[in-house]
Amino acid sequence: MKETPLHTGVRLLREYIAGTGLCTAIALLSLLAMACAPGHGGLSERELAAARDWKPTRWAEGNGTALIVMDMQKANMPIFDQERVVAAILRLVGAADMAGSPVVWVYSNDDDSRPGEDQFELTSPFAPGPGHLKLVKVGTSALSGTNLGSMLEERGVGRLVICGVSSNECVKTTVDSSYFDGWLTVVAKDAHSVPVREGSAEPVAKMNARWAADKRVQLLKSAAISFN
Repeated sequence: MKETPLHTGVRLLREYIAGTGLCTAIALLSLLAMACAPGHGGLSERELAAARDWKPTRWAEGNGTALIVMDMQKANMPIFDQERVVAAILRLVGAADMAGSPVVWVYSNDDDSRPGEDQFELTSPFAPGPGHLKLVKVGTSALSGTNLGSMLEERGVGRLVICGVSSNECVKTTVDSSYFDGWLTVVAKDAHSVPVREGSAEPVAKMNARWAADKRVQLLKSAAISFN
């Protein structure tokens, strides 16, 4: 009788167990199952469970939306897909201004960009507009060790739209802080990137995959994000 793919798989598994031992085989199969699980985006089972139980508590306190633009400073340029990312952020700023929503420009104060230095300033064509907020941070998250949370509370904000650089550092930690603190959290999937000096744009795709799998985050194209 011709061996079916299922029979082949069972036979190979039996041979592998015989050669390596049952415990080793089970451990390997568990790792393979985790690696191949669809839609997990690198999230652990613990993170997936936390996401399922998460509630946007800030949304009950305020239903306004704010745009948080992370570290678009000269010190971080150039970035991968810079033209596309800049255009997407400009689109978001315009939409937020049109809706009367707060726009927050976040700056990193670190060894590469100190206040008063040219490298600290926003890259062209960005500039804070009338009524925009400016926040200087020394850590990676815009919501940790700053007064941003209270500033947004005062303005009735319960939802944050986050973009900028770097995808796997300051953007990621701000997104994490946002949902941990109970904000409805939106990431503009085409409006974040990493500096070219990092050598690869791979973190952008990895973070988008992670956020797509995380129920605490809405991952949307900039053109689909509304501030009304």
